[in-house]
Amino acid sequence: MAIKQEKQWSRYYTNRCYDGNKVHYRYNQVQLRGKQCNAALYLHYPNDTDEVVLFRGANEHDHTNSIHRKVFPEEAKENIE
Repeated sequence: MAIKQEKQWSRYYTNRCYDGNKVHYRYNQVQLRGKQCNAALYLHYPNDTDEVVLFRGANEHDHTNSIHRKVFPEEAKENIE
């Protein structure tokens, strides 16, 4: 599967619709409970065929400037050294 080969997407949620199922994926290089990356990806499983359709959003990755949680403040790091 192309999504597993990229190793950067995780299943996020599934919508069950009258025309089939949509499985949404999130970019897994950001924290789950933090601000998510705007890049979008989902698989559509239509009810009437055995095909799977891959949809990628037009948004670019925007997680590079996101605030990452720091385990130790800078003052604590200086005291440890």
